[in-house]
Amino acid sequence: MHIFLLQIQHQLQRKKTSLPVSNQQSHFSLGVKYKTPQTRTSKEIEQTMPRSMAPPPSGEFSIRLTKPFSETPTSKIEIIGEPNRPASIKHTTHVGANNQTIITKEGSIDAEDSNELMDLLRPLAGYPTDPNEDIYGLGVRLDLATFEVQWDNGEEVEGGKADPTEENKQTFKDVVESIEALVRQKAKERTS
Repeated sequence: MHIFLLQIQHQLQRKKTSLPVSNQQSHFSLGVKYKTPQTRTSKEIEQTMPRSMAPPPSGEFSIRLTKPFSETPTSKIEIIGEPNRPASIKHTTHVGANNQTIITKEGSIDAEDSNELMDLLRPLAGYPTDPNEDIYGLGVRLDLATFEVQWDNGEEVEGGKADPTEENKQTFKDVVESIEALVRQKAKERTS
């Protein structure tokens, strides 16, 4: 195998002179030479690229539910996992005078519940959002980063403001209530 790669590399070295030096780049895995495309300015790229969050690596998903919508959070729920695998839950609550006491609950959900939650989240893609107003009326901010859905009801979206339909509001409420129910069932207070 090593000899075969050396032969390919030697043949490519002989062909190297056929391309102008300024247009050659090395692909390090096999030593293959290729022409690079014309360079575009960042403004040209920005005009042609859609603006969206990148999905999490390797299919991982992240769900964050915080209360209240726009102030310093007093309650934060985080669910992190991968499709078809168990996911971890962490619920942090700030209580007492000046929210100085922190209560943390942790747990996990099985793969079946995790997949069911992902199915429930899919319809939220494309729902209206508003960074300044709680348009769903529940006093929560929901931030989703899955391979299929990157959505945050508190993000600013280009193209103006749209009001959610009653069906949108009901779906959002169902998702929030499902996340809260999972936390009540699966997350237990952490002891130090």
